[in-house]
Amino acid sequence: MAKIKFGVEVPTFAGGGGTHRDVPLYERLDWKTARETALLAERLGYDSIWMADHFILGRYGEMFEIWTLMSAFAELTKRVEIGALVMCNLHRHPSVLAKMAATLDHISNGRLILGIGAGWNEGELKAYGVPFPPPAERIARMKEGITIMKAMWKEDKPVFKGKYYSIDGATCRPRPIRPDGPPIIVGAVGPRMLKAVAELGDGWNLADDPTFDVYKEKLAILNDWCKKLGRDPNSIVKTWDGHVIIGKNERELEDKMNALKKQRIAGEALIGQLIPGDMLENCISGTPERCIERIKKFATLGVSHFSLWFLDYPHFDGIKLFVERVVPEFR
Repeated sequence: MAKIKFGVEVPTFAGGGGTHRDVPLYERLDWKTARETALLAERLGYDSIWMADHFILGRYGEMFEIWTLMSAFAELTKRVEIGALVMCNLHRHPSVLAKMAATLDHISNGRLILGIGAGWNEGELKAYGVPFPPPAERIARMKEGITIMKAMWKEDKPVFKGKYYSIDGATCRPRPIRPDGPPIIVGAVGPRMLKAVAELGDGWNLADDPTFDVYKEKLAILNDWCKKLGRDPNSIVKTWDGHVIIGKNERELEDKMNALKKQRIAGEALIGQLIPGDMLENCISGTPERCIERIKKFATLGVSHFSLWFLDYPHFDGIKLFVERVVPEFR
């Protein structure tokens, strides 16, 4: 089995009152907690830290801007990879994004992973005055954006004239530390986005607790696109993004799950989306032994990097227990 990497999602927003399933116990956003999380992940031996790219999210709409946060973490840490899952292409012009990524690649000494997607949060974008085009245009914009970034990282005076974006001699100096630039992980679910992964992505991310069967189904579509386009599917890094609820024994696990269930609010059982009956079936959940079994199953599909939302956050018990009892099995 190839080495499996594990990353910690550092919440860039807070839920509060169970209003967001990623952070049901994290009441208010604060820099101190985010900073402590990044430093803890580095100290404990995790491979990466990840952040979500939004402007408004959670119960109070509190949200850290991701590039500012990643830049701070790049200076605070020395070893962990720093990634976005995923950057919304619509938030920034791709030529500017290429320059930002090259700079952060230097600050982090080549530790940046650039996750990117076509964008989906219409209400958020409209609130910020950002146009929200139809799906086909969003996908086309993302593909043009990735093409521009890769050209800027490799060419002296890149020129690109697309339907939505154009550059003419957009020099990117200094270039990223790595010759091909930071790896680009494309977040994709539907067939058209999976085709974009096969065309342009260095990696693929499937988020929201994909089950083994769902992951296998989407992977088959991706592999089919690779075959049609003449690309080796093994050249694409496969990642899994989802939630973890872990207890050192059954009693501790039950206590943690009961705490999550109490976060349901009147008229909305958002955490209930993750709790069919009494078990968080779609998460990496259970005792360390059960978590190991679930990860091994995904590894048979070629998944090699897991980005993890710990549902007991901002408590660090889950983050610590996972790295002590689960991660060593894959080293």
